[in-house]
Amino acid sequence: MNRLFQLLLTFVSLCLAASFTSAAIAPYNAINIQGQELAEQWVASQRPGYPAARPIADPTAPCGEDFASRAGEITWTDENWYGSYGAIASDVEVSVDGSRIAVGWDLNYEEIDYYDAEGDGTPLWTYDCRENSTYHIDGAVQVRMSADLQVIAGMVGSRYLASGGAPETAVMRFSPDDGAVLWTNILPMAPSGTVLERGFRMVMSRDGSRLAVAAVGTRQDPTFDPYHIYIYDPASSTPLTVLEVADPGPSPVLMYLNDMMITADGSRLVADFRHNSSPQHSFRVWDLTTYQQIQQTTLNRGGPQTTMGLSHDGGVMTVGDLNGWLQVMSWDDGTGQYVLAWEYHVQPSNSWVMATAVSGDGSTVAAGTMQFDGNPYQGKFYLFNFAGGATPVFTSTLAGDNIAAISISDDGAFAAACSYGPYNPPTDPGWDLQIVETATGEVMYELPGTTPGSQFDCAISGDGARIACGGKRVHARTMGSGGYAYSITHDGVEPGTPAPTRTPTITPTPTETLTPSPTPPPIPTRTPTPSPTDTPRPTDTPTAEPTFTPTLVPTNTPLPTEEPTIPPTATPTEEPEPTATPLPSTPTPVCDTFGVDLTIPAGYVSPGDVFWVQADICSPDEPLSQVPFFALLDISIGEYWFYPTWVHYPSEIAWKSIDLPQGISTEMVIDEFTWPETGNDAFMGIYIHAALLNAEMTEILGVWDSVNFGYGPPR
Repeated sequence: MNRLFQLLLTFVSLCLAASFTSAAIAPYNAINIQGQELAEQWVASQRPGYPAARPIADPTAPCGEDFASRAGEITWTDENWYGSYGAIASDVEVSVDGSRIAVGWDLNYEEIDYYDAEGDGTPLWTYDCRENSTYHIDGAVQVRMSADLQVIAGMVGSRYLASGGAPETAVMRFSPDDGAVLWTNILPMAPSGTVLERGFRMVMSRDGSRLAVAAVGTRQDPTFDPYHIYIYDPASSTPLTVLEVADPGPSPVLMYLNDMMITADGSRLVADFRHNSSPQHSFRVWDLTTYQQIQQTTLNRGGPQTTMGLSHDGGVMTVGDLNGWLQVMSWDDGTGQYVLAWEYHVQPSNSWVMATAVSGDGSTVAAGTMQFDGNPYQGKFYLFNFAGGATPVFTSTLAGDNIAAISISDDGAFAAACSYGPYNPPTDPGWDLQIVETATGEVMYELPGTTPGSQFDCAISGDGARIACGGKRVHARTMGSGGYAYSITHDGVEPGTPAPTRTPTITPTPTETLTPSPTPPPIPTRTPTPSPTDTPRPTDTPTAEPTFTPTLVPTNTPLPTEEPTIPPTATPTEEPEPTATPLPSTPTPVCDTFGVDLTIPAGYVSPGDVFWVQADICSPDEPLSQVPFFALLDISIGEYWFYPTWVHYPSEIAWKSIDLPQGISTEMVIDEFTWPETGNDAFMGIYIHAALLNAEMTEILGVWDSVNFGYGPPR
């Protein structure tokens, strides 16, 4: 079996905690592959048709000619951009009363910003996740707010000292007044004793009484650490308990924890796990008053890569899968279990359900898709009346790409959905954000497809009047960084107006009875040692905008965009001896630009297709000897596998020292092979990156390249 396929089957089955939204984030945060100017120049010059950005006359202007909106306006826009690099707004929250917005920015300049929703887009306070360059960040940055705004919690999923050391996850609570860190908890060593546990998903109950953080250690043969969910009372940095889901090797059942949700009062937690055996996933339910698992149910429709939905009281829950099924569950008080209320199969049949949501009162259900009948991607979002069953009351127009997130007001009256938007607007139709009145199906407000970049997340206030969204400065499928966050209102209801009361009849008749697995024995409580209390830190504001100009002569000065820098403790499998000694020249094809160009036969492969990865390397001026050539596999989980031995980082890296003739030479990163039978398995967002480095391993020489692809059943 080909090495790449072995890697995909093995490494995709690790704790792939990121949703598809994060899998689409630009993946050049490894082996010092950095420099936004380099990325944009390379993409623009070598990939005609890839827009560096999608311009709009004035992204902060009220709706009008540019936005072709119905009834609303952008209150403010905050752009995270420092001249040549910036962060992506990947996690967006709006308070229940619509007065505050919080954004978790990741990749390049990681921070948590807290805004006045009606202000001018200047944060009330900022937490610098790097703490003035003390840390490098290689993980999720998330933030949550309680309804009364008295509890604001954050998570930095993987940080390590710039001077080197093991990655750690920091969970913290902030003062709502000035962002001072009230406490910090560092997740402990995994049971295997090889790594600290890495957090990847955080949820908080609406009343602020409970905070839950999902984490895992190592999930690589022969070590399979259990999944852990840390439960906090935010009054203390010490977890109340740790829920454990054991899944030992050598043939583990679980691929990754896909998503989790918590009820408004913090009494119940649900989590959805994707299985290694396709097409299966399972959800588990915990009673947080006893800390015991009370349900484990396997679903056979298909593996998930989607967000869950949960009503405030936990009465309605939604899950989706990559076979296009939305499954809607209701809570049965008699059995104390979730049962299937109804399900809906989106069309076309090869679509994926990528996002689901439920209104607070359980009256309205939503699903968002990515479908493969576009050029090459499309997406829609659907709204349902829960009591009305599997008949959509609203179906959106084509969004142009994947639906990244959906949020619904407490009473189900308004829903917001955001998407990556069309890749090539206005030629390709689509939209980035729609706000819909569910009773009429009227689109109250729309960010059109010409809005800069792609939206990765959105949230709506309790009354539905205030919407926040954010994402990437360039399209999700274009190499680049930087991002925007938006505060938006619409005319359907004035901000701060109490939501009207709607009491739906939630008495579904199950169309299928789900057979729960036996309830496991009580889970023992683990109480980690609390971490010392942090002192408040001032907000760090850059005083200069760093720039980077590609050159064949490295500056040997790390760029502000490096993420992550390879720690000095990394163990290489080959010791390079790079020099610049000219070699005898052999005539080869002429080329102009020093660097690497990657080629693959297709961006989507199915069983029977031929696949390979080829690197064409150009040295236009002279032959060189023993130049470090790096190539790596990236599936967007913050871990990488390095060519030619495909060792795993962290903690090992590998490279190949190659002799370059003058002109073009070829390096086969993956030899040609026929893609094997993979059944209904599908996965997108697989990247191969390649670059030449200088002798000191601190700078990229010339241009670098990256290709991405996916695999699945024939289309």
